[in-house]
Amino acid sequence: MGWWIVAGFVGFGVGAALVALLRTRLPKRDALPWAPPQYEVMRGLAHEIRNPLNAMSVTVQLLEEDLKEGGLDREELKAQLGLIRNEAERLESVLSDFQRYARIIMRAEAADIGQLIHDTLDFMTPTAEQNGIEIVREIEPLPIMAADPKLLQQAFLNVILNAFQAMQDGGELKVEARQDGSESPLTAQVLFSDTGPGIAAEAEGRVFEPFFSTKPGGTGLGMSVARQAVELHGGSVEAGDRPGGGGAQVVFRWPIRVVKTMNGER
Repeated sequence: MGWWIVAGFVGFGVGAALVALLRTRLPKRDALPWAPPQYEVMRGLAHEIRNPLNAMSVTVQLLEEDLKEGGLDREELKAQLGLIRNEAERLESVLSDFQRYARIIMRAEAADIGQLIHDTLDFMTPTAEQNGIEIVREIEPLPIMAADPKLLQQAFLNVILNAFQAMQDGGELKVEARQDGSESPLTAQVLFSDTGPGIAAEAEGRVFEPFFSTKPGGTGLGMSVARQAVELHGGSVEAGDRPGGGGAQVVFRWPIRVVKTMNGER
């Protein structure tokens, strides 16, 4: 097979894959639960899609030039195709995260949030141990409440993963949960404190902003999904420096809607 035919297949394959990916991953316009002020999210998505597309386009152009000159061997071809594959996977990641962000729906049920936190931490413990991270738990009893456990667990996981990634050389993640009775209605509070480098100056006030990330290759949607999950429970999120310094802290708060049965509160 001639080099020109190979180059043609590469270009056709990339284009066809992208078209198919966009058709299957992007939600339909009438399914987007956004008001006009939130169109900035769409601009962010366009930016995140444009970056890998540009990288793939440049790589294909360089590949075509090398093929014309006849100086491209098999190993170089594999390397160039590897770059294209990596950018395609990055695009897939961006669109998958966006799909989850755009289609979050809350389905409340009677939930034991304290146990949910323990289950989530149990799940993440092997990863923590592999990375030299100690998990400290201070989980106070919480009443059974109306909540969406899947949404909240995803929010917990996103924050925990973010903290793990910040502690490249190991450290400590402290997770606290308590009921705040100083406000009406009662409020559930879940705090995540890590011993990483803390929040970078350029990230202050932007931690939960869609498509904002200081991590190489990050989509910037994990923390946005966490915020959206908590806000759907009528709550709020905040991120700042860990009290005492030397790390970051993320706080979730939402009003407790206690579930009652024939025998009273459960």
